[in-house]
Amino acid sequence: MKKLITLAIALGISVTASATEFNGTNKSIETQLCVTALEGKKIAMYNKIKASGLSKKHVARSVTCNGKNILAYVEQYGKNPDAMIRMLDNRYSKVSITDLAKNEL
Repeated sequence: MKKLITLAIALGISVTASATEFNGTNKSIETQLCVTALEGKKIAMYNKIKASGLSKKHVARSVTCNGKNILAYVEQYGKNPDAMIRMLDNRYSKVSITDLAKNEL
């Protein structure tokens, strides 16, 4: 019985230690965006979005990867999810406006 439990634990550890690899099954721009987003490289994602002619807002709201919104997909499977989500989702952008005319009297 102890050998069976040890074997099960060893198999569980080896399965979780293996990295998941994602490959696009077609050449659509949406698939390319999903694969690039999973890599977690912001510059590559920026360039891919620019080349696609889509906006970040459109990508964040409309692109789905395996039936999930791209933001949720990146959050679950991506290598650098926080940075990629901040890049794609404008809600994380902070803008402040200072009225310079008000400061000058």
